[in-house]
Amino acid sequence: MSYISHKYWLLLMFIFLPVSSTQAQIPMHLYNRVAGFDYDPKQFAEAKLSMESIKHGIYHFGESEGEWDMVFLESEGKIMVQVWYGDWGKDEKTHQDYWKQLCKTYNQCSLEGSTLTLGKLKGRFANYTEDGKVSRALLLFCDPIAGISLGKDTADVGFYNSFPKGRHYNFQERNQLSLTVQPDDFFKNMTKQELKILRNTVYANYGYQFQKGSEMEQYFSKKSWYHAYCKDVSACLTDIEQRNIQTIIRLEKLAK
Repeated sequence: MSYISHKYWLLLMFIFLPVSSTQAQIPMHLYNRVAGFDYDPKQFAEAKLSMESIKHGIYHFGESEGEWDMVFLESEGKIMVQVWYGDWGKDEKTHQDYWKQLCKTYNQCSLEGSTLTLGKLKGRFANYTEDGKVSRALLLFCDPIAGISLGKDTADVGFYNSFPKGRHYNFQERNQLSLTVQPDDFFKNMTKQELKILRNTVYANYGYQFQKGSEMEQYFSKKSWYHAYCKDVSACLTDIEQRNIQTIIRLEKLAK
């Protein structure tokens, strides 16, 4: 083989050699879909995170009324994700406008390296560098609110926010069953009625519409935080809440 042909083959090998850099893992089209601006993919690099590192804090997407949060929850080594977003609604009784807190939950989640899987949807954790400052980012190849994937080589960008989870779970009355699988002792000394109210508080927290004139509808309609706007909140419940509800149902049968 001549010197020239040898150089030619080396050039071909270099061109078609698989790229293994982290830059190749970053989509070409990165944007904030709500605000409508793009990011330079060269400012992002793949970031492999542990489960321990992602279960704290919130990833924030969008802007203004189109903003939303992705909150990571963990229980017994399992990851769950809640997507909190909002929309305007009108109170049926006062006829005043209010901001509806809406939620969608992904209980089947996994983390492998930098790749986040939400059911059939995907995302990737990355580091974003701007003016020498590095921020944690999450690149979503999907719209988790609509439950659909985005276009090829495209991702919506959200950034880690140090807001505590209490931003969404700071109500003692409403969130006793939201973050921790409670043992039987937690419900000790509660009456059957108290257990019933606590169980239904989980549903009320997501805006569940109780039957008109029912005991629970009358009870929660007196709460300033309660607004009825969802006929079905099953897509909101985390595995943590479902396990706590099952415990209460079992204890209700034994309570007086």
